[in-house]
Amino acid sequence: MVNMVWICFVIIFSTMLSICCCIFLKKSILVLSLLFGGTIGIIIALPFTIILFIILKVVKKYRTLVILILFISLTVCILLVFKNPSNSRSFKRFVIEPIPASVKDMKKDLMFNFGGHIYVLNFKISNKDLNLILTSKPFEKVNFIGYEDDTLEWRKSGYGKHTFPIYPNYNERKPPPWFNLHLWKSPAMYEANISSGHEQYLIYESQIEEVYFIDYSTK
Repeated sequence: MVNMVWICFVIIFSTMLSICCCIFLKKSILVLSLLFGGTIGIIIALPFTIILFIILKVVKKYRTLVILILFISLTVCILLVFKNPSNSRSFKRFVIEPIPASVKDMKKDLMFNFGGHIYVLNFKISNKDLNLILTSKPFEKVNFIGYEDDTLEWRKSGYGKHTFPIYPNYNERKPPPWFNLHLWKSPAMYEANISSGHEQYLIYESQIEEVYFIDYSTK
């Protein structure tokens, strides 16, 4: 209750601060600080308003450039949100929608790779709900070999051994603390070829009802 009151106070105060700045300076660009401040709060709104004040007072002739920079910054923020969605949005987009009832403790990691991406999702799911995922896409069971040196290894009947570097060395990206696939000894593994250049891998440990789901795309 106290936190909610404090949040409301911050939003109202930052909004009023932005309104006062707009009225005092009579600069149309500061309307943006009203929208920004009322949404984000005084922690960001106050520095944002001060920066705008300095820019408008000191470098008036660069007003157009300021607007352009602000527009680009907001665009980048929107793109980052789109490219790095929440755990639930990632699950719905890459795994299955709606999310099965037993799914919990969702975690994700995202890497961009030469125009494509590697999504790594980790979550708990019951054996029963796992079948919903396996039947929703063309998953085929393969023989899990292991995970060593940041590389997933498996064997497919008639094709020999396959490898996939989840965290390749050239990417200089380390696995997150929750990624412990190297400790799994004999999980079930499934592979699905979604389309050209788009593959998915599902590794499931039935004893702890936990999944590592990997979505790999070169596009």
